[in-house]
Amino acid sequence: MRQLGKILVGAGSLAAVLLIPSLVSAQDWPEYFVEPSADEHDLLRGPGHYLSILKLVLIIIALLIWVRMADWVHRDTLLFGERTKMPGEIWNPITVFPFFVAFLLTISFPMFWLSYPLLLAAAITPPIIYSMQRNAKLPAEERVLTSAHMKRVATRSGPPPRAPLPQDIGPQVEFKASGSSPQDSQARLIMARQNPAFPSLKALFDDALTRRAESILLDQGMAQVGVRYHVDGVWHELPPMDPAMGDPAMHALKTLASMNPMDKRSKQSGSFQIATIERKAKVELTSQGVASGERMLLKLVFDRKGRMNLHQLGMLPAMEKRLKSHLNQPGLVVVSCMPGDGMTSTWNATLEGADRVVRDFVGLWPETHHDTNVENIDRNAYDPKDAKKAGETLRTLMLKQPEAVILPEPQLGDLLAPLLKEIVDEKRFVATRIAAKSSAEAILRLSALPGVDRAVLSKTLSCVVYSRLVRRLCDGCKQPFQPSPALLQKLGVKPGTVEVLFKEYQPPPPEELVDEKGRPIEVPICPTCGGLGYVGRIAIFELMEINDALRSTITNQPKLEAIQQASRRSGNLGLQEEGIQLVLAGVTSLPELQRVLKA
Repeated sequence: MRQLGKILVGAGSLAAVLLIPSLVSAQDWPEYFVEPSADEHDLLRGPGHYLSILKLVLIIIALLIWVRMADWVHRDTLLFGERTKMPGEIWNPITVFPFFVAFLLTISFPMFWLSYPLLLAAAITPPIIYSMQRNAKLPAEERVLTSAHMKRVATRSGPPPRAPLPQDIGPQVEFKASGSSPQDSQARLIMARQNPAFPSLKALFDDALTRRAESILLDQGMAQVGVRYHVDGVWHELPPMDPAMGDPAMHALKTLASMNPMDKRSKQSGSFQIATIERKAKVELTSQGVASGERMLLKLVFDRKGRMNLHQLGMLPAMEKRLKSHLNQPGLVVVSCMPGDGMTSTWNATLEGADRVVRDFVGLWPETHHDTNVENIDRNAYDPKDAKKAGETLRTLMLKQPEAVILPEPQLGDLLAPLLKEIVDEKRFVATRIAAKSSAEAILRLSALPGVDRAVLSKTLSCVVYSRLVRRLCDGCKQPFQPSPALLQKLGVKPGTVEVLFKEYQPPPPEELVDEKGRPIEVPICPTCGGLGYVGRIAIFELMEINDALRSTITNQPKLEAIQQASRRSGNLGLQEEGIQLVLAGVTSLPELQRVLKA
């Protein structure tokens, strides 16, 4: 063996000595004859053939190999990353970076036959290392690049794969249980997988994710377990589960969430995680005993992909311009909406619309709140349970002489009243938020807070930004219709200016759902919206700008109707007028707008 090794080393050295000079000389400028030219400034052009087709083909082959293997590593980490503790955030860069460096080396280094093997090694080595490490953490039947696996792939003559376990049947949905320790979490996951309803759970979550559900409601009864999905702010009934499968499924969910499955009366809460090839989500579970049995709410929490600005949320440019003028001058700006109507998104977009570069912004957040940070806002925490300490925190903060103060929770700490005084005395800008059913109600809720003087509030109030979310019509199946003159008149549109409006998909009557032979056929389901008629939501905004007439009404007539009427007399458009613009543009439907405004 040693003699053979010496022979191979010698042969390799001899080949390198013979090839290197030829490779170097191959880079020299080839000899050619230059035709005499009348213009002495003409460029010298060679005879061509400076690119090697063979080398380009070899590089493309290496690139295709790398693309295939890098894609496999990415998909495999989505499936097994949680179990193997080998996430794609680590292994995707490991797979990409070496090949990128080797590729640059190959196309720039003059000795191609020395750099090309490095390119091949960079393409296959990281995936091989990944497969070796993940194989060590998975059972034999899930390992790859083993002799048995390669034999099955190459010849298909190996032993047939073993029959899948019941818990492995169904969609590819991975669960991660909660627990007091990693061992406890693993034990709970094993218990849940052994539950006979585990395949049904996988199918439930896969279907919910496919339908873009935000929450799942399971309602246990004597004869069935009701199932409802919350999609784009609306609950939808689904076929119920049989108790023989629904009850064990609820038992398994509690096991995954580290809750007591045997207690069906007390209110309990917990969480676990799920992952598919495309998405990951945290499942926040709450259960409560009811008269019919037990009710369970599962909220799906996804990672935020990024913030949206006011225009992306749905605010029209003219309104956005007016709002930004209020955000960049002294006064109180209030952001409001109903719970579940996107308060966090509107709040963050409003703050990002203010000029936080020239002015000094500070914020006061309760210690227990964990809102996402907005750039260039100095975040400070206070104890919401101790109003005295909260006031001391505010006074200390005012010593910095900030030009703008952010107060996201005015109900906690009794801090709004002193901040209103700061607006009057120091001409500061203050932004706050509160949940309400309308802009007028938001003002009344703020005026009812401890220590708030209604006259001071009306004097300092600059504007109220209020929003509601409406569902977007599905572009794949929305249906046009010609509105009647009476409908256009109700919408405040001149006849003849709008020829077509849109509505959600309405299936044809049963007598029309037949083939050429008269046999009934199934109703076609839109692949985009799943037959719901809507996909996603958009906000409609109301900007109540405060003038002297409104200030007088807030101070002297603090009633809901009085404030709303004063706002309309002042020229402020309401949600209805702004929503009609979306109806005319075909973004949403008139029934959807009516549903939202009645809420």
